[in-house]
Amino acid sequence: MSLTAHISTTRSGAACCELRDGECVILKAYANEAETKIRIVLEELRNYGQTLISPQNRMIEFDRQLQDAQTSSDPRGAEVKCSVDGCDNHASFIIDKKGYCFAHRR
Repeated sequence: MSLTAHISTTRSGAACCELRDGECVILKAYANEAETKIRIVLEELRNYGQTLISPQNRMIEFDRQLQDAQTSSDPRGAEVKCSVDGCDNHASFIIDKKGYCFAHRR
C-alpha cells in the first residue's frame, strides 16, 4: 500500500483533494459551489459499520476493508439500529460509538 495525496478539480472546476492507493482513488474532498459545506467521498464505503465519527476529536475514521471489497458481505451496517428510544430505523451514522438514523442525527 502506498498512499499519495493529489490536488485536482471537480467537474465544475472547484478545487478537490484526492487520496490514492496507487491509481485507486480512496477519498475525495471538496466544497460545494457556495463553499458552505465540505463533501468527503469515500470510494470504498460499503456499510456504515466502516465509519466512526468523533465530534470531540473533530475526526472521521474510515476502516478500509481490504479483503475483496467488491464481494464483501459484511452486514455490520445493516444490523445497527438507531439508538434513540422508540426508533426502529437502521442507523445511517455512527457517532461516539452509537448509531443514529437520518432523522435523529445530531
